[in-house]
Amino acid sequence: MFLSQAEAEAAAAAAAVSITGAGVASGAGGAGGINLEPLFSTLITGVAPSITAPVVDATATHGHSDAPAAGRARSGSNASVASHASSMHAPLPAANTADSLAAAQGKDAPSLGYQFWQVLRRMIVGYYRNPPVLAMRVFVVTLLSLIFGLIYFDLTPNSQSTTIALLSVLSVSTLFGAVNHAGSSTPNLMLNRVVLYREQASQMYSAWMWGLAGFMTEAFYAIFTAFLVQIPTYFMAGLDPAPAVFFRHYFAVYVIILCYLSLSTLLSSATPNMAVAGVGQGIFFGLLNTFSGIANPLPSIPRGWVWFFRMLPSSHASEALVMSQVGTCTPLPNCGPLITVVKGTQTVQVHLAAFVSDYLGFVFGSWGHAIGWMFLWIVVLQTLGLIAITKLNFSSR
Repeated sequence: MFLSQAEAEAAAAAAAVSITGAGVASGAGGAGGINLEPLFSTLITGVAPSITAPVVDATATHGHSDAPAAGRARSGSNASVASHASSMHAPLPAANTADSLAAAQGKDAPSLGYQFWQVLRRMIVGYYRNPPVLAMRVFVVTLLSLIFGLIYFDLTPNSQSTTIALLSVLSVSTLFGAVNHAGSSTPNLMLNRVVLYREQASQMYSAWMWGLAGFMTEAFYAIFTAFLVQIPTYFMAGLDPAPAVFFRHYFAVYVIILCYLSLSTLLSSATPNMAVAGVGQGIFFGLLNTFSGIANPLPSIPRGWVWFFRMLPSSHASEALVMSQVGTCTPLPNCGPLITVVKGTQTVQVHLAAFVSDYLGFVFGSWGHAIGWMFLWIVVLQTLGLIAITKLNFSSR
C-alpha cells in the first residue's frame, strides 16, 4: 500500500516529534535515552561532575509524556547549556611557571635548620646502623694503638735515642690513627654521594647540607674513636698521667683527626670516583707524614721547603703533641729531667725540654698557635669541600 504525499509528510512530522521527545527525556535522565551531558560538561570545564542515579519518569516509562514535565526538562537542559557556555569564557588558571613554583616551594618548605637537622640525624643513624664501617675502624685503631704501645712499652726518655723514640710514638701513632679514620671515611662518603644526587634531583635539600652533615657525623664518632687512638699507647708507653696533660694531648689528637677527615670530605666531594680519591689520599698522606717534623725535623729541612713545612698541619700537629708532654715544667726550656746527648765526640747532659726544642726547632708556648693553625686547615678544607659538592656533579645518566 502506497501513501499519498500528504500522508507521508504527516508521518515524517510525527517521527520528528517522537525523536525530539526522546532527546528531552534523555537530557532529563530518562531510562530509555543516553545522557551525554556529563561528557560535554567534562570536555568543557575539565572537571568531572558528580554521578547521580538517573531519575526515571513514570509517565515516560509507560509511554505517556507530560507536557509540563517535558517543558521543565527542556528549560533545565537550556540552563545547563548556558552555564557551560559561560564557563567556556571564564579565565583559565595561571600556569605553573618557575617563579610561581619557587614561591610555592619557598612558602611551604621547612626551614633550613630543620632540613639540616634531618639530614644530620639520618647520617648519624646511618653510621650507627652500618656496623662494618665503625666496627672495622674501631678494630684497626685499637690494634694499631696496642702495637705502638707494645713497641714503646714503658719508655723512659733518659738518652738521645729514647727521646727521639718518645717523639716518634707521640706523632706517628696519632698520624696512623688519623689516616685510618680518613681512609675508612672516604669510601662511605663516596657511597652516600649517590643518595645525595638522587635527592638533589628532587630538590629535597641543598648539597652543602649533605657535605657539612657528613663531616659533623664523622667528627661526632671521632670523639669516641680518638680515645682508642690515644689510651692504649698513652699508658703503655708511660706518658704523663696527669689529667691536664692527658686531656690536652687528647684534644690535639682529636683536632688532627678532624684535619684528616676534612681532607677526606674534600676528596669525596671533588673527585669522580674512589680510584681518583685513593690516588689523592696517597699523595696528601705521604706529604703530611713526610713533613710531620719527626723524621725530617725543621733544622734539617732545606731553606726553600721551610714554607711548605710550616704550611702543612702535620708539623703543627707534632708540635702540639710534644708541647703537651714535654713543656710542663718551668722555666722552659731549661727544666725537666736530664738526658745524655752526643755532641761531636763528647756526651753531655742537657735538659729534656731544651733538647726537644733544639731538635725539632719548635718554641715552647706556641701550643695554642699550633691548634689554631690546624683549625684553619679544617675551615679551608671544609669550605673547598662544600663548594665542590655544590658545583660539581659526577652522577652518571
